[in-house]
Amino acid sequence: MEMENVTLCFCITDDSVLLAEKKVGFGAGKLNGFGGKVKAGETTEEATLRELREESGLVGKAADLTQVALLNFYFQNVLRFTCLVYTLNQWTGTPQETAEMKKAELFKCSELPFGTSLFWSADELWLPHVLRGETITANIFYNAAGTGVEAFTLEKTVF
Repeated sequence: MEMENVTLCFCITDDSVLLAEKKVGFGAGKLNGFGGKVKAGETTEEATLRELREESGLVGKAADLTQVALLNFYFQNVLRFTCLVYTLNQWTGTPQETAEMKKAELFKCSELPFGTSLFWSADELWLPHVLRGETITANIFYNAAGTGVEAFTLEKTVF
């Protein structure tokens, strides 16, 4: 598997975040924001908005995206994904179930079920920073099975 550039978008309103459970593929069964691979010729912002629309039916504007994180995901000490994370506070449409994601629901940021099988084990290490409005760079080293974090670094960043 080659290293891939991916995006992730968290739609935030007041003290809640819109999350959906992935139905198929990498990360199936996990709650997440919306995102995926950056296609050839796309900017990360274009990819983020395309994935948001494809996975939820919601429409956002590039001007409303805020980059909040750069995450480097390592599996067996090999960099597999570099992920640019954005937040979005304005969007149009109503969340829809899609082939890839169940219908999104709002979750209170202070009540996310970290430590359960609904999240990746590293999410509780970096996601609360993003939901508080911090900007970060993190390196996440998963074990061979991708079920546990072997190492983690985080630093505050300005984008």
